[in-house]
Amino acid sequence: MKLTTEFPEKFFTEEERSIVISEDRKRLWAVQLDLLIEFDRVCQENGIKYSLDAGTLLGAIRHKGFIPWDDDVDVVMLREEYEKLDKIASEKFSEPYFWQTFLTDPDHGRGFARLRNSSTTYILHSEWDGEKSFFSHNQGVFIDIFVCDKVPDDLMKRAKFMDALAAMQDYAWRIRMQKTIKWKMKLFLHPRALLRAIRHLICYKVLGIDRVPQVREKLNLMAQKYRGTDEENVSRLTFCANSKDRLSACVPRHFLEELTMVEFEGYKFQATKYWNEYLTIFYGNWHKHVIAHDPSGDAFIDLDNSYTKYIQ
Repeated sequence: MKLTTEFPEKFFTEEERSIVISEDRKRLWAVQLDLLIEFDRVCQENGIKYSLDAGTLLGAIRHKGFIPWDDDVDVVMLREEYEKLDKIASEKFSEPYFWQTFLTDPDHGRGFARLRNSSTTYILHSEWDGEKSFFSHNQGVFIDIFVCDKVPDDLMKRAKFMDALAAMQDYAWRIRMQKTIKWKMKLFLHPRALLRAIRHLICYKVLGIDRVPQVREKLNLMAQKYRGTDEENVSRLTFCANSKDRLSACVPRHFLEELTMVEFEGYKFQATKYWNEYLTIFYGNWHKHVIAHDPSGDAFIDLDNSYTKYIQ
């Protein structure tokens, strides 16, 4: 793995933080932390605001670093800040870093950005056939970068707006995952699934048309419907529009405008000044330790080889 940050040897030593953190987990953390440090460098040098988000913010406040049973790094930014970064990202992030969106890497197929380390491999099992990935996009270790757009303050309007986004999000994901279909006899027992598979075969394999970027662009535009309005709340629409739990997780816009610095694994990063209120919205009693699902168990990880070794 290629890293810009030089970590002390003790960073990689197995230790106990509620649970045992193995050397392998520490190596994965190092790649993700290096990505976050590089992301922060570019943002700081260009006056771009962001906040640590979700479990990363929770880890920073409660653990001063990674949640022991987690290996995920999330940041969030307002649409305007994201656009500033997106304009310069491909120039500012150089090897082994790669700025990934559905535009810079169409097979990525997601509505949010990722900063990847191209010298490593992190392939979700749902996208892995046991030897190779079903997809051709960059699948190095990553951090997630979410964008927040305005939502209606009126709850009925918000529900209707988010239902439309949810339908589009679900559609985008269904056609993306057609690439993982294996033509087996049991497929013929499900007419609707078979019809989708045939449609995908014709569009993608025969005609060479990938519909996912087009649908993602439409979703991206839909998410900005209330841009320029006086609505006060924002949400991560292009990420969570298919999740009913997260759809209620809206925050006042000023939460992502007024920032402070917090410690994460010995480094300082930007975070919302209203971290207590933010975490309460997302987690309720966030002080309580609840060992959650370990995301690394859902992926094939190789930190010593580039993902290019494992794509079709």
